[in-house]
Amino acid sequence: MGKIPVFKILTSFLLIASLFQLSACADPAEKAKKETQIKHSEALKLKAEATKQMNDGLYSTAIGLIEKSLALEPNQNTIFYERALCYYNLFDYAKAIKDFDHFQKLEPQAANAELHMLRGISKAHLDDNWGAITDLNQARAYASEDYRIYALLANYKAKLNMNSDAIDDYKRALEQKPDLEVRPLLHYKKAILYTKEQDLLSANEDLSQALAIRADFEEALFLRAQVLAGLNKPISALADYTELLKRTPTNNKALLQRSKLLRAQKRYAEAEQDLITASSLSLALPDLKDIYLELASLYHEFGNYKAAIEIYDRALSIGSSDPELHYFKGISLAKSRQWTQARTSLLEAIKLYNDKNEPEGVQKCKLLIQELPG
Repeated sequence: MGKIPVFKILTSFLLIASLFQLSACADPAEKAKKETQIKHSEALKLKAEATKQMNDGLYSTAIGLIEKSLALEPNQNTIFYERALCYYNLFDYAKAIKDFDHFQKLEPQAANAELHMLRGISKAHLDDNWGAITDLNQARAYASEDYRIYALLANYKAKLNMNSDAIDDYKRALEQKPDLEVRPLLHYKKAILYTKEQDLLSANEDLSQALAIRADFEEALFLRAQVLAGLNKPISALADYTELLKRTPTNNKALLQRSKLLRAQKRYAEAEQDLITASSLSLALPDLKDIYLELASLYHEFGNYKAAIEIYDRALSIGSSDPELHYFKGISLAKSRQWTQARTSLLEAIKLYNDKNEPEGVQKCKLLIQELPG
């Protein structure tokens, strides 16, 4: 076998090199295309996994996958909506709003009732009630028969003291015939607004409708009792308080309110028993103070000043900064002819009324002091 000439070897190397050079010239575009396809495929996989995690309630994990997907392929529109849902469910409302806004900017034709509703709720959580109302009005354009939109509108209008408008929206919500389990709450919330508007008859009607659907709705029963008392129907109000206490004997607020009605009917022994029971149950200091005030006032009314003073002292032992306690204790002391102690209590009341900048309280104490002997 003869030797291969050197120039042929060199020619072969040059040919191979030129072929590689040609290949290298063609590769960048092809390579970029392949890389794009790989990134697109990986981004879709990550997005699909993110959707699965989101549907399973693993919102933080889903957000991490979405961000990886966006790093590979930023031009994905719907993924911003999914991330907004994740942030919403994680109560990160500012970020949810930002992603809802970005999605709507990218896909204006894809806006729907859900987007506006959830963005509206998010704004309300950030105390932007007007922004929430704006979004919910837009949601109504897409789903005018969705009772939830009207209920939310009513809720946010009520926060802005737009009570009449809120009542109208609760009416619209009920007109959409929501599920039976939802209606009592809508009637109850509407009744609350009627009480704020001093329309007790309408409030009573709504509360009765709520209780007709759900007899064990204790909040509605308590409010109806208060409304009936305001309508000067003490017997009916007492019946509601009694029914409520049958269900929950430890409801000290109901015991306190029932005692007031019993007292107004001069059923002192029953009123006293309700207050004693309530005082033994109450753990919240403001509630206990109100109970003690009512009980001491009851004792004062039928002349048991010694018992009244004892109860005022109990109330003062849990909070001595309330001028009313010192004022009423002073009255009971004066009635029991303990002039010096009465003056001391009234002077303490004056100091506390001054601290609270309540000149009327100061004046009534001074008038009582002037009437004390010595």
